[in-house]
Amino acid sequence: MFRPTAVTLTFYLAAILVVNTSAQSFKCPDLLSKIPDRCDKLECRHEVDKNLCAKDTIYIPNFSLCECCPQCVRFLTPQDVRTACTNEESEVVWTPDPDCVDDSQCAVQVNKCLPGLICNDFNHTCELPPKDEIPEHESGECMFRKSLFRLELTHWDPDCEADGSFAPKQCKGTHYDGECFCVNRAGTRIFGREWRIQAENQTCACSRKVSELRARSLIATLHCAPDGNYEPLQCDTDSGICYCVDPDTGKMDGSSVPQYQWKNLPCFSVNLTNWEEDGKYLRKCESAFAGGRELQIFGKEHGTSVEMREFKCDYDGSYAPVQIASTNTQCVFKNGTRIKDYFKPNDKAMTCNCARDSEEYYPFHKRPLSLPCQMRTGNYDIAYDFGSHASCMDSDGFLYGDMVPSTYFCCLLKEGCAPVIEQSCYTNVTELGYKPCDYWRYRN
Repeated sequence: MFRPTAVTLTFYLAAILVVNTSAQSFKCPDLLSKIPDRCDKLECRHEVDKNLCAKDTIYIPNFSLCECCPQCVRFLTPQDVRTACTNEESEVVWTPDPDCVDDSQCAVQVNKCLPGLICNDFNHTCELPPKDEIPEHESGECMFRKSLFRLELTHWDPDCEADGSFAPKQCKGTHYDGECFCVNRAGTRIFGREWRIQAENQTCACSRKVSELRARSLIATLHCAPDGNYEPLQCDTDSGICYCVDPDTGKMDGSSVPQYQWKNLPCFSVNLTNWEEDGKYLRKCESAFAGGRELQIFGKEHGTSVEMREFKCDYDGSYAPVQIASTNTQCVFKNGTRIKDYFKPNDKAMTCNCARDSEEYYPFHKRPLSLPCQMRTGNYDIAYDFGSHASCMDSDGFLYGDMVPSTYFCCLLKEGCAPVIEQSCYTNVTELGYKPCDYWRYRN
């Protein structure tokens, strides 16, 4: 029986593609598409560095050679009116850049709209969807945001997985003063952060795992490090076994011991997050959380509803920034005590990011942060006036949009402008005017 090898398949596909080098079909040949695990048998011609792709292209890890090899891809934008877009997969073709010299980084032009944009069936041009139409989170929003970044309609260029979901680690800001955060598949920020200059080994593997377990209402006693990686010492409280793990992957690294001997493991350290002199493996918040959840599960199994206070714990066992106390939503420190007067009745929009950053995170890292937080919520404000200039700010504390003279601060908020200022907000100031903060599709 003939078994195709990597050399055989690569040669076969190359022979097909050589027939037409100016415009190549997007569809994988039927013979290859039916081969199981074909990507394991194919050899990509080049290693493509996604960091070297041109700014008007998007790195697609599974684009060429029957969705097995990476490529820098230039999609159609609303400004590309000379090239007709298509919605039919059978009509999609891609064209190599004839002026490119470095084959490994050469972009290809494809007659499809940027991900998330709509190809108008009447005039075959690309259009943005209405603002109230949000792509499906786990399969479309990340790529849509990449498209918006290339159209200069958002300030953040996310990293996406091959399936279109958000990668576990997302970075904002410059290499020197930026930060990297952990997010779930839908792009929502979860526990775990690191200064970008120190984030080379940050994987967010632990934070992503705990997030997925909690989403399924499972009790997770894994402990994550501040950057979202695994703490080196883990315990399974159900089995009563503790063990050392690789911080990057969470895989067991060495022997295991009964839980009462956890401090004898070589990976034990008094510098573990939130470790206390008389503490046990489960820390203060997660002890309350796990105990309450076990009671609820027990009650459900026996036909009884058990009402418990909802404890929100970070993945290192400490208290999450936002807590519910009676009818109030409040900002708290990692030890659970309230931060100043940041509380409001049942406010689901509270993130407490600014309160935590200014009162705990930045002082701990000996970094300055003198921005005032939004009153009562502890969130970052929508925009800030720095005295001589002003700009919009996202929910994580990063500036974006137009940097305007302080005189035009009200233009960013679209409120409180004197008539003479309002007339000049969006015309005759710069070529395009000053764009208000709500001009951008996303704030986070």
